[in-house]
Amino acid sequence: SLPALLGRAYLAISENMTEDAARDLQRSKMSYPSDPLPYIFSSYLYTFQGDFSSALEECDRGLTIIPDNPLILAFKADIYFILNKPDELKKTIDTLLEHNPDSSEGYEKIGFYHRLITGDSKTAELFLRKAIALNPAEDEAISKLADLLREQGYIPQALKLIEEALSLAPWNAMNHYIYGRLLADINRVDEARTEFDNALALDPAFSRAYLGVGIVLLKEGKTDEA
Repeated sequence: SLPALLGRAYLAISENMTEDAARDLQRSKMSYPSDPLPYIFSSYLYTFQGDFSSALEECDRGLTIIPDNPLILAFKADIYFILNKPDELKKTIDTLLEHNPDSSEGYEKIGFYHRLITGDSKTAELFLRKAIALNPAEDEAISKLADLLREQGYIPQALKLIEEALSLAPWNAMNHYIYGRLLADINRVDEARTEFDNALALDPAFSRAYLGVGIVLLKEGKTDEA
């Protein structure tokens, strides 16, 4: 089944068994050619290896078969976020929303764009809330809104949101990282360390989680280890 193939591929990626992952992903694309997930996972494999050009090519390959698919476009936008290419990022988000006007993924991405690129927190919050209104299970938008509220000092509201995001997607490393940041902010350092460790268990290449561990160690006075 597709979930079994993708699950095995993801596990192989997390254990740095990239050839095994590539084989399972190729099988999934051949067996389920109209599903976007094999292309997204294949693109993720390339990002894991640091090959962003191939990651983008894999997204484009999927889009030739499933034109304007919101999930593939959203992942492509994430790659441009990583590469810090705001023009290509905005173009991808515009395409996503033009062809998928009710896409929660599109509003989540444009909200994050305004938060990181334009610095317009109010517009970012507006779009993130719209994404959640379109899809109450949009954990990416919920967690990003929680992190925005954390920065604004609305800690209780942020905690409620990130706990909701975790209940929806406990497999999302970013959710654990944001929860850890919130817990560290209110000096619940043992719980924060657990959340950062959870993030790293899910995604060993998640650099911000290592930063989170360093923050906890500094709060504990362990400057050498930090």
